[in-house]
Amino acid sequence: MGGAPRPVIALTILGQPASKKNSMRIARTARGTPFLLPSKASAAWTRDAVQQLRLQYWHDGGPLAPLEGPLSVQLRFYLRDGRSEPDLDNLVAAAFDVLQSAKVIGNDRRIVALTASKSFDKANPRVELVLHEVAAVAA
Repeated sequence: MGGAPRPVIALTILGQPASKKNSMRIARTARGTPFLLPSKASAAWTRDAVQQLRLQYWHDGGPLAPLEGPLSVQLRFYLRDGRSEPDLDNLVAAAFDVLQSAKVIGNDRRIVALTASKSFDKANPRVELVLHEVAAVAA
């Protein structure tokens, strides 16, 4: 990481968070071999989340460089309700995938500190993300 660390970056993904791992569907190749795909709801959330993050993170003149870390990440998941409630670790994995796909972070392997929680907000389901680069951890 060259130069001074970037300031804290706060982002929000609106909509009901979805996990890939808890919502797979079976598809078949042209030869009939079965394989797993994320559910349509998970795929739609991922596409929408990447678009929202790009709009929030990128500047008018083009994208910022992805955060390369080491990184500290705070994730707050607000679900619509407790029905078919995904596991927190699966929600975290989905958020990390979206952060990488939107090019907000270079690689989730560079996350060295994580705080995550989930709760409920029927009127406004969302994911709140706070990221910042931290000093390198000594070995």
